Amino acid sequence: MKPQVLIVGAAGVFGERLSTRLAAWKDIDLILAGRHEARLRPIAERLNARMAIIDRERPDPSALVVFAVVDCAGPFQGSNYNLACASLAAGAHYIDIADGRDFVAGFEAAVNEAALAAARTAVTGASSTPAVSNAVLDEITHGWSATEAITVAISPAGRTAQGLAVVKAILSWVGKPLRVFVGGQWRKLPGWSLPRRVLIPGLGHRWVCLAESPDLDIYAQRFHPSRDALFFAGVESPILQLGLWKLSFLVRFGLVASLAPFARPLKAIAGVVAAIGSEDGGMSVVAQGTTAAGEPVAARWGLIGKKLEGPHVPTLAASATLRALLDGRLAPGAWVCTGLIPLEAMIAQADGLPITTGRAGRYPDEPGLFRRLLGPAFDALPAPVRRIHHGRTTETFQGYAVARGSGGLAALARLFAGVKLGRFKDFSIDIRTTPRGEVWTRHFGKGAFRSVITDDRETLGRFTERLGPFSFDLEARPGPRGFDWIPCGWRIGILPLPKFLSPKIRARSFAAGGDYRFTVLVAHPLAGVIVAYAGRLSA
Repeated sequence: MKPQVLIVGAAGVFGERLSTRLAAWKDIDLILAGRHEARLRPIAERLNARMAIIDRERPDPSALVVFAVVDCAGPFQGSNYNLACASLAAGAHYIDIADGRDFVAGFEAAVNEAALAAARTAVTGASSTPAVSNAVLDEITHGWSATEAITVAISPAGRTAQGLAVVKAILSWVGKPLRVFVGGQWRKLPGWSLPRRVLIPGLGHRWVCLAESPDLDIYAQRFHPSRDALFFAGVESPILQLGLWKLSFLVRFGLVASLAPFARPLKAIAGVVAAIGSEDGGMSVVAQGTTAAGEPVAARWGLIGKKLEGPHVPTLAASATLRALLDGRLAPGAWVCTGLIPLEAMIAQADGLPITTGRAGRYPDEPGLFRRLLGPAFDALPAPVRRIHHGRTTETFQGYAVARGSGGLAALARLFAGVKLGRFKDFSIDIRTTPRGEVWTRHFGKGAFRSVITDDRETLGRFTERLGPFSFDLEARPGPRGFDWIPCGWRIGILPLPKFLSPKIRARSFAAGGDYRFTVLVAHPLAGVIVAYAGRLSA
């Protein structure tokens, strides 16, 4: 007989997604549970699963006689441990996706005795926070001697639907004092304060604010940062994000006790604005600290969920935890889902979904520009790429290049830049180091194309290449053979220019056949191919 797995809240935003994934597992018998048969039935029919009607506050013990109960119902703010204890008493393992700070903080003390008595495992927080965020931090800070600061931000897609219960749960703490470790000490700061724009790689900058989360406690407890342990959340629309920030002052000034009573009208307003939002959401995890060798280091990890599939992310840890239970890899007792499941196992649960992740590192005090930008990833690049981009001295590299391009406006742009077309057996690049970066002069025969590359000290992996009055913001994205130069924006002077007017840039530095190779394409819809050149350098 297959182990039975009961999903509570299976008709909800997260429960339905988890149920859909688990329905493909051939080694379990899935049961979908909730309070409303009308909402459960179409999902159960689609997944060919059984149904059960359960009230998570007063569960029927007979319905919990299964291998494992997974609670996706929530919200967990202000919730009790009735379902967890009832599940254990019925002989079932228990998992939830709780992100309620008090719920997670009190879970082990409230449930551990029952879990040990039943010889079962109970896991809370198997969600984006704290499970995924802490697994990321475990990986990107591995081997560090000390952690200075942690900043995590989550920004769902603008069109992501939020249930009324979730909206009420968020509004319950907006404007109210939250205990936060910041500036090297514990302080009380208002919920949804500290508005800022953060970079989520692949999505750009989004507004976020300080949010209530179990991670506000857990980061400080597990990683002992000397300065900050911060968690931010946001909605894609700046109007909604900053509007809620302004509404938080009603609570901060004592004009209203809570914004929760306004959940329905605020949810309705958000629904109208959502129509113009995107289908993409993401997560950013940034840590700063010191390596085992004593040098400053920073690391960033990012996740993007496209096509409205971001709500799968809070369920990845839950399904990975369930898999660990089925494989007998978790000990009896009550646990917070930190340090239990490796990040790789969680991300593996997103297989087949439009969810991608990426990682960047940085050595802030490293004199070499690209080693400073890429950090540990630079050390993994092929030797020819490291040789060209080490940036410790001023040097000239000889090689060969072929350059092509269109006429008309493209020719005028090349004349301005100093780029010549043709085959150049005497192609060379002079790289001169500066305190902020490097000056590159590319010699195409008698033509010389000069640009200045400088580090963006605020954003991991980001740098700027300046050509005359134009500046192009780029991201260095490493891979096994080299790294790509990913365009992120452009300016004239300090004035940002619209992305739709930007030239299309594709550039790559890589190793092949023991040589350093490069390919560059710069094109514009109005001018055509300004220049496309490729070649190699002796490294």
